[in-house]
Amino acid sequence: MKRYCVLLAGIILLSQYSSTHDGTLLLKYRSDVDGVQSHNDAVANLINTAVADHFPTSGSCRIDPNNKSITVQNLRFHCSQKQLQRIFLNLTPRSLPSGSLRGYTILGHEKHHDGLIGLVWHGKTFNYPNGGGRGVVTNNVVHVFELLRASIFPSIAPMDGRKAFEIDYRGDILSFLMVDYLRNVHPNLYLGYFAFRAFNKVPIGYFLLESD
Repeated sequence: MKRYCVLLAGIILLSQYSSTHDGTLLLKYRSDVDGVQSHNDAVANLINTAVADHFPTSGSCRIDPNNKSITVQNLRFHCSQKQLQRIFLNLTPRSLPSGSLRGYTILGHEKHHDGLIGLVWHGKTFNYPNGGGRGVVTNNVVHVFELLRASIFPSIAPMDGRKAFEIDYRGDILSFLMVDYLRNVHPNLYLGYFAFRAFNKVPIGYFLLESD
């Protein structure tokens, strides 16, 4: 009986709280979080199914909607270049990257290292001095230098004619022939490919960018 009374009192208090402004915000937040999580799960399931359909032996080349670290490890060490392309084709650009993001080049599951590029390139830094949807990008080289300046803005990936974030290097004397395209895997994780501007439908390679 005592437990029943305590439970009843708790229900009454909760109902009174949820009727207030703060309570409404709390319930809305919970609903939003559940909605985002459901969306992430659905997107991940669609992508994993698409990869499995085209690559029946894909194994661990999967996106984990609930664990970014596992997703990073899977994409870095268990996916071939063609599998990464299939994943990229099923992603969408959801939020522009901001601040300093760690970077990993991906050479395919046959290579368990980041190659020569991985020894010197460690990520990108994104700033938006004028606000809006266009920003400035630099590349972190050997953990010391911010080089290879570029612009980032919403655009179209020539690989499939769908929306992506484009990183345009045409103003940089060292990398003006290059271009990158990014899409979200998780809110703070991006899969991208880099290519020569003249052959921008054909990736030279893929990379990941992540923030905490």
